[in-house]
Amino acid sequence: MNHRSVPPDQGLVIARDIHPPSAEDDDLDPAVCRVCLGPVRICGGAQRCTTGALPPSLRAWMTAMRLVYVGVCVIYTPASLWGGAMLRLARRLVRGVPSSHLTRLALEHADPGGEDSAQCAALAIRFLAADDSAATELYLLLRPRNAAPWLRETVVAAKHAAEATPIGERLRFPLFTVLCDGCASRAAPRLGQFAHVGTYDEAIRCPGCLLVHRHPIRGVTIGAPHPVGRCLPDPANRHLCMVHEADGEQLALDAGGLCSEGRQTMTQAEGRLAEIGEPVLPADRALAEAVRRAKDVMPAPFVEAVRAMDPGAAEELERIGGFAAVGEYVATAFEAMGADIREAFGIPAGGASAKPKALGKPPKKKRGKGRSAEGGT
Repeated sequence: MNHRSVPPDQGLVIARDIHPPSAEDDDLDPAVCRVCLGPVRICGGAQRCTTGALPPSLRAWMTAMRLVYVGVCVIYTPASLWGGAMLRLARRLVRGVPSSHLTRLALEHADPGGEDSAQCAALAIRFLAADDSAATELYLLLRPRNAAPWLRETVVAAKHAAEATPIGERLRFPLFTVLCDGCASRAAPRLGQFAHVGTYDEAIRCPGCLLVHRHPIRGVTIGAPHPVGRCLPDPANRHLCMVHEADGEQLALDAGGLCSEGRQTMTQAEGRLAEIGEPVLPADRALAEAVRRAKDVMPAPFVEAVRAMDPGAAEELERIGGFAAVGEYVATAFEAMGADIREAFGIPAGGASAKPKALGKPPKKKRGKGRSAEGGT
């Protein structure tokens, strides 16, 4: 089969253009490209994948490098956790020492676009070799607004999916979910490492254990959006929402992890669910599930009190929040302890540390000639 390269001014197919293979095909999973065996939403699928002439090991490297570019582009956005899952999958796909021709091949089959493509390829290879510092350097070079269409489209879809509410007009997005390292190590060889899903909340959970993924880069602390309001604490100031703003100012978060806009969305969702009654349609069932998970979200003051003493424990609380009815239990305990849990833990008002050491705030982009310094992320 002759696989032609995708011209740099063309994008890849999107979700509505991807059709499941026929019953005669060996691989019935439409999420898997039959050429590179990677996610079709990264390579474009059998009709657009350009790696057919490469050995299988090099095809895996091309897929991994595309995943790295996507994961790094969204690292400081509300879609950060999904990007982290992409980075985790990328490292899992490659083995051994990269070919000496890898950078040249990457420019042909996994070009991120822009004048710094060769340097980006070298940094992606460094990251895949377990050098986390390469991710920050790569972020400074990647500019999604000027990137190749395949990268720009994927990043835009991920960001929109992360901010989409269950009462919005668009509810499904071209995403996929990845097994966590633990489940991947126990999975049977015939089981895939990823599967296509339509919502961001599905995409950031391991399909095996259902827990929210940790970001593989230590220090990246952007978590999961609120199941309904989509609010997210800004790592630079966890009392402010990084998703919503008014008059150019970030909105403050309440104890439930919602800003005023997110709280309004939550009220509307509960009202719509009351009108529906027993949910039957898929969209109504998804709304009911989102509202249920919202009630299980850990109270923000409780999480922040735990974070001040043990950041790792706070991360675990956020990972299981919405997974089971633990949020309701903690909320009851929170009420029993009094209105100010910080005082109960001996923590002064404003928290133990005003500025936690984290990578949640993006570094400044390098300015290129004739280019905006803003990366669009």
